[in-house]
Amino acid sequence: MILVIKFLRARDGISSGNERTNMTTCNHGRSAPDVLLETLSKSQAGTGRHRCAVCAFAAGQEDAVSLIRTKRRWEDCKHGSMAPKELLSALPGSQAGPERHKCVVCAYEAALAHEDANAERPIHAEEVSEADGYREGAVRQVKANAYERNPVARRRCIEHYGTACVVCGLAFEAKYGEIGAGFIHVHHLRPLSELGKEYHVDPIADLRPVCPNCHAMLHQQKPPFSIEELRAMLNK
Repeated sequence: MILVIKFLRARDGISSGNERTNMTTCNHGRSAPDVLLETLSKSQAGTGRHRCAVCAFAAGQEDAVSLIRTKRRWEDCKHGSMAPKELLSALPGSQAGPERHKCVVCAYEAALAHEDANAERPIHAEEVSEADGYREGAVRQVKANAYERNPVARRRCIEHYGTACVVCGLAFEAKYGEIGAGFIHVHHLRPLSELGKEYHVDPIADLRPVCPNCHAMLHQQKPPFSIEELRAMLNK
């Protein structure tokens, strides 16, 4: 995750300087920013060993806009990033160019973070997700202070629990049809404002999908109500 943050900061530095982001195209016809490839570690291991980091970035971009329908097996790298094992297995091999021996797991996660940062949607200060080996608590300025979000953890939480609210059961796709597909907030059982420094969060143990209404109600007091407390209020 540290490498991903470095990539986003380097990318933002280029954007603020009004410079064009240079891209590298691999021999499979896919592209990734040069600044990403320069930031990635040269270490490869596991399923992603000797596979194309440029293709991993492109696959992450595609994954970022896809609906989360099924549970997947995830593989972590020693840098603290994670990627679906099936996706890594499907990546083509690569032993040439600037992507040679670069970490495809970090490349995948960087793509999710890149797409998440560019998404045109409101940022909810409490709707932030990090995960196993992912660090939370790095504050960034977005009109008001908001915590760095890790889209991989959000995806893992939703893959495990689904997109229905764990408090009231509302599933937006079932209620509103196609426009509601994949829509849900992710709630931290422990408020990020109390964590302070970087904190390792387990997306299955520490995160839950909730609808915006229930999310707001959970935070009607400090510390927030528990899931069970709010559910009991609904059932009165």
